[in-house]
Amino acid sequence: DTHVYAGDTYTTDDLWHAALVASSNKSIETLVTASGLSRQQFIMRMNGKARELGMTDTTFVDSTGLGDGNISSASDIAILLKDALAQEDIKDALLVKEWNLYSAERKKPHHMWNTDWLLLGWIPHTFPAVHGGKTGYTPSAGYNFAVELGDGVGHDIDVVILGAPAHEDRFTAAKAMAEWAYQNY
Repeated sequence: DTHVYAGDTYTTDDLWHAALVASSNKSIETLVTASGLSRQQFIMRMNGKARELGMTDTTFVDSTGLGDGNISSASDIAILLKDALAQEDIKDALLVKEWNLYSAERKKPHHMWNTDWLLLGWIPHTFPAVHGGKTGYTPSAGYNFAVELGDGVGHDIDVVILGAPAHEDRFTAAKAMAEWAYQNY
């Protein structure tokens, strides 16, 4: 990604936000290194957590999800989304619309937008609440998106889009699915 540069110094808070707001894979890799675990130990912990949550269709082979050996299902991603949004530090970061990443070496901020276009309003919608969402992409998996949306009166819906053919399609599909669900249930 174009957010984090080798040799630059960042705070863990900046790396956390770069990872969750702007989907910086280099930030994830740096945070894994900072955890004190080896990459293999970290991935084992990821797979252990997936099993603990009941994610039986999921296997991680790397910490970023970029490798083709990472597999999951929409139902497992929905489980992960629900657990992630129950963690205040994760939920808070996913709701940040933009972040300025600062490198001590560059001495200037690097602006990043959240990758969730529903949160930003770049895909117009009428949902009173976007509780948090996360994007993903690999050439073999396509464009992916998991989000929790609310109708403002306590009815929340989790939507998982896997394999959208184009970047914007994952957001328009999530919007359409949630609108249909709210209109019909």
